[in-house]
Amino acid sequence: MSALDRAIRAEALTWTGTPFRHAASLKGVGVDCIHLVEAVLCAVGLVKSQGLLPSYSPDWHLHLRRELLIEGLRQHCDEVEGPYQVGDILVYRYGRTASHCGLYIGDGQIIHAATKDMVRCDRMDGISLANRFVTAFRVRR
Repeated sequence: MSALDRAIRAEALTWTGTPFRHAASLKGVGVDCIHLVEAVLCAVGLVKSQGLLPSYSPDWHLHLRRELLIEGLRQHCDEVEGPYQVGDILVYRYGRTASHCGLYIGDGQIIHAATKDMVRCDRMDGISLANRFVTAFRVRR
């Protein structure tokens, strides 16, 4: 594992237990899935500023068919296929569109802000995520 991989993993794990809060990004207080990804990637210098996704309502994925998350990620990232690298953004479908993401942290695990829960590590192929996987992205370096 490279120094950057270790930095991404270490920073991501400091967010563990932070409650889920829509459109928030404050460690220990509240964060949603995309803002967790942005905060970690900003902290390690892979993203200069937050803005992977424009402002959105908490239930947009239930009413729209537009792939806002994928469109936003394509502006800053390249779509990739496995094997995944630490820091890759894994995207999952909930509702009508791809609307959830997390960071791959190695060993088949992602860290993500689980809706109505908190930031936690899960197996990327775990029961709650396996059938929802859509695609993965890697930040352009």
